[in-house]
Amino acid sequence: MKHQSGHRLIDKALTHLWILVDGPRGNDTQAPGRMKSIYTAANLAKKHQKTHIFVHDCDRDVESIYSGYFISNKYLLKKIEKLNHYLVTTAEATQ
Repeated sequence: MKHQSGHRLIDKALTHLWILVDGPRGNDTQAPGRMKSIYTAANLAKKHQKTHIFVHDCDRDVESIYSGYFISNKYLLKKIEKLNHYLVTTAEATQ
């Protein structure tokens, strides 16, 4: 879907997939953490040409390791305190 607004930001927002991983909680032994959410986000990204994935709490080992493994640190654009921003690009998206 291409938006005809002429505004680059709107066009970008409509042509990229945006995913925010911020749950479930993982800060105690009763909370499952974000591992499944990170894995799902990485698999969704494979189906699109450009996907922005934001993973919160990457200051914790589990979130950092899972993000690096499933999303891949080669796609890491920026790290802002606890938030990692990945831009996953695929040459040919699988349907």
